[in-house]
Amino acid sequence: MKEPTKKTTIITLSIIGSVCIGLGIGAGLTIHGLGLFKKDVGDDAYANLASVEMTDSDSLFDRYKAIKDKTDDFTTVFSEQELANLSLYLFDLHENSRVTSLGLSVATIGVRQNIWAMSIREGARFFEESKSKSSVVAIHDRMYQEGDSTTYYFTGTPYEGNPSEGDFANSKGVTISNEEYAEFLGRNVSNPCIYYINENTVIKDGALNRKNKNSGIPTSMTKVEDGYKVELELDNLYGVKNYVKQMKGISNLYQYPIFEYVHLTFELDSSLEIKFMHVKEKYYAKTSAVLGSDLEATMSIKFETDGDFKIPELNDVIEYPESF
Repeated sequence: MKEPTKKTTIITLSIIGSVCIGLGIGAGLTIHGLGLFKKDVGDDAYANLASVEMTDSDSLFDRYKAIKDKTDDFTTVFSEQELANLSLYLFDLHENSRVTSLGLSVATIGVRQNIWAMSIREGARFFEESKSKSSVVAIHDRMYQEGDSTTYYFTGTPYEGNPSEGDFANSKGVTISNEEYAEFLGRNVSNPCIYYINENTVIKDGALNRKNKNSGIPTSMTKVEDGYKVELELDNLYGVKNYVKQMKGISNLYQYPIFEYVHLTFELDSSLEIKFMHVKEKYYAKTSAVLGSDLEATMSIKFETDGDFKIPELNDVIEYPESF
């Protein structure tokens, strides 16, 4: 693991990065790939939001280094959002890493969509896969980031095969700059998280969000036997400001989804290295001017570091576990 050589900030949580490809598949109700990189975002609740201040992760990391050998309980030193950001910062220092995600999205109209995602870092090269399957449609995308550009492959409009087979033979891919990719999809493939997590986006003391809702799990942090557990209830607008870009872009939604709540659970080891993150969320996704649905989604995300993780070739099949 190396320390950074220049100032960085984490715009968290995606995904993740990794994280997090995310749950924003829209329950398979859309035609995938059409207008993926359109610039018109439509009239929605996020259009006029002010900028969200990013966490100064370098200063946070300096505090961590200064205190890590002087305390046996990081909850006495850092806030919930600081612990989450530190764990993602520490993860990003690893040159070789893998993030595996398993999720489920359920729409009120009865459609259930299984979701699989993986991201791999191999030095200065980054890879991400996102796939899902429901009774309506299957989606399978792959993204490769190297240098200043990212190439995005998707398997059709819609992809009608088995997403575990993933034949990209007919996909030529779309290559754009990393900056353009982040603008359209909320983050770069190299970014380990897509949610904003800071003192302004974390809801505490069981308070309600802007829709007078919450997940029922209050923000908290607990020292446990093998590390720490951090619960974060996010603001349903500012916390997902980048995430909604990804959801709209991947699923070709009519407009950005509207969140009822977003809750994140971090499982960290005793050194604050992230091991798992769990996502629970509810939102309304509109697929046309007249059609939309409420969806509830969950995802479990496993973080691994310092293994021998290799970025797959375009048509290599990735095998996923049934559960963690």
